[in-house]
Amino acid sequence: MISRRTLLGVAATTGVQAQRLRKPNLLFVVADAWRGVALPSAGDSNLRAPNLARLAREGADCLRTYTSYPVCCPSRAAMLTGKFPHAAGVTRNHALLPLAQPTISAALKQEGYRTGYIGKFLFPAK
Repeated sequence: MISRRTLLGVAATTGVQAQRLRKPNLLFVVADAWRGVALPSAGDSNLRAPNLARLAREGADCLRTYTSYPVCCPSRAAMLTGKFPHAAGVTRNHALLPLAQPTISAALKQEGYRTGYIGKFLFPAK
């Protein structure tokens, strides 16, 4: 028979181990034409965005970020691949990211994450 103390000790240890094994949730929020200083976490007193404030408080708030390209699609391709737009094969809007390009979402998927993309990505004009 197992004692209550042993059972609680095993449960606590298992809980700690499970917490260590749990992968963090990742959420990238990117918006067009949005200045970084226009966020509650950057001190903008004119903006009321409690959900963004909470995300910044409880997650990682990247306050010093820069774009690799001043146009949407090449900039997004750079974020997805970690490469400059010309190296990723997307140098203008309405250009598709080549399927052979490795992306952060593919790497995360290989590590057991469920990934998705919601939002704008300009597809080639027909």
